[in-house]
Amino acid sequence: MRKNVVWLIMDFAPFYTGHGIYIEKLAAYMSKSGYNFTIVTPNHSNKELDKEKRSDYLEVIRIPQRWNKNLKFLEYCVHVVFYLFTKNKYYSIVHAHGFFDKYGIIAFVCKMMHKPCIMQMVLMDADDPIYFMRTYKFANLRLKLFNLFDSFITISSPLTQRCLDAGFSKNVVIQIPQGVDTNKFCPVVNTDKKMKLKKQYGIHPDVKVILFVGAIIERKGIGDLINVWRDIQDKDHKICLLLVGPYDFKDNQDFIETIKKKIEKQRLNVRLIGRVENVEEYMKLSDIFVFPSRLEGFGNVIIEAMACGLPSVVSEMNGVAYDTIDDKNNGYIVKNRTDMKRRILELLRLEETREAFGTSAREKAKKVFDFNIIAYKYQSLYESLLSN
Repeated sequence: MRKNVVWLIMDFAPFYTGHGIYIEKLAAYMSKSGYNFTIVTPNHSNKELDKEKRSDYLEVIRIPQRWNKNLKFLEYCVHVVFYLFTKNKYYSIVHAHGFFDKYGIIAFVCKMMHKPCIMQMVLMDADDPIYFMRTYKFANLRLKLFNLFDSFITISSPLTQRCLDAGFSKNVVIQIPQGVDTNKFCPVVNTDKKMKLKKQYGIHPDVKVILFVGAIIERKGIGDLINVWRDIQDKDHKICLLLVGPYDFKDNQDFIETIKKKIEKQRLNVRLIGRVENVEEYMKLSDIFVFPSRLEGFGNVIIEAMACGLPSVVSEMNGVAYDTIDDKNNGYIVKNRTDMKRRILELLRLEETREAFGTSAREKAKKVFDFNIIAYKYQSLYESLLSN
């Protein structure tokens, strides 16, 4: 008999959200173990997207957003509570993605119906209890509702520590890192194939490719990377920086225009690729992965790059990077733009180091982050809650 889980998330496709993309991949792996999922999410569009069947194991329910913006919090809660009550017989667990007040209310409802409920945190300094306590009035009182959750999932060590610092019991805080499809994300072992892949995307085979993947926004440290690229390019002319990811957000246009002007004025060999569906191909044709983000919960793209055998240059991200990168073993963790420039130039110069780091990165991705391993950890948590 298949088990049904309700996932609550505030943003989901077609609206761009890294975690939304991730949990859809996770659902595919967990479906193999007999799980079905219903994603309940606000409908941020004017289009009628009330219900969508995305696969045999994944359905999306979109909650309308018709009330005054000051009442959207209440509207969301009313609709979710109504859904949980009316569908009480059809699901076993409620799993909330994000650290929001509204989920505390929903945890209270779950307790009334004797349903296990989980809260998951995915972003440092935005989605954790310490940030919540620093930001909101009467936070300690409001946090008491969160004690109704049966478990808290964190995706990195710093997030786990935030929960413990906030007074959460270590018995209910479960750290499960993100996962990667190590079959889809894998190295190109044949040099000729890599050269052909570069040509396919209009890159000369002799050019070394440095790759960034993620939303092209200020928080991701793109400005820092562009500011040092002129110096890097002066040291090595046969290089190219690819920025792969969406950038056409309404509140992001000024930043993008600034970046484009710098690229044009300084004649930088930098390409804004935009959002793509074949990220793995860009990783396979690349030589170095760089991720200078200032704030992340984990950084899924890091383990995707590792699985593709890429050496990485990654910012500390409040300690989050240390859960993926073993500094000076499969990549470099850097603290500032000067350090970033130095490490990129070092990897460009030292082919043996690139190869050694890439091999080590691939091994760790398969051993620690393979999606089959991660899906089993979620399954084990779900099963433990259902058996209580």
